[in-house]
Amino acid sequence: MSSATKSKPKFRVGEWVSYLYLTHRVLAQIIEDLGPIGYRGRRLYELRMDRGQPDPRTTDSPEEELEKAPSDLLTGEEARRQGFTTDNWPRQEFAIKYVRKGKTNHWTATLEVGRVVEGAPISGVMGFSTARWEPEPPGDETFEIVTVLLEYDPRLRDVRAHPVLWPAMVEEAQRLADRYFQSEHRKAVIERD
Repeated sequence: MSSATKSKPKFRVGEWVSYLYLTHRVLAQIIEDLGPIGYRGRRLYELRMDRGQPDPRTTDSPEEELEKAPSDLLTGEEARRQGFTTDNWPRQEFAIKYVRKGKTNHWTATLEVGRVVEGAPISGVMGFSTARWEPEPPGDETFEIVTVLLEYDPRLRDVRAHPVLWPAMVEEAQRLADRYFQSEHRKAVIERD
């Protein structure tokens, strides 16, 4: 193999690649081609692990350990099924607010979209808060919030613009929040606002 062929880069800056990290594959973006500076002239790339962090995690990797990132990973579930970790994926925060109608078991649920959370390795139901307005007795809460974080493919600049993934994430956030809420209020009837 000629040295000209040997030194031609396989990837470009800005491309997304995957590589094996311990037991899972990781998605990362190439931020710099460091050239053939590795052991015996191996080409190295600098990779960014966290897309939006002010001080992102980076690592260097030899070219032969990298693969082109698959194009079909959009949900964390699909990524995990294909052997990827989603620990470095961004999470979209959702707050589902439940308001009781009078003294009934009927609650109105409203979904609010929160911020994008970077670097949180957990997803699902993250918080639950409750309140009651006087003069309700204890146990007669009238307002509750369930907070949900859902990961999404870090290659997406704006998950809200994705025509399939965004509605699926909203539906999943509502499903998770409702299931948690109904574990606390077994007879609750939930209506969407």
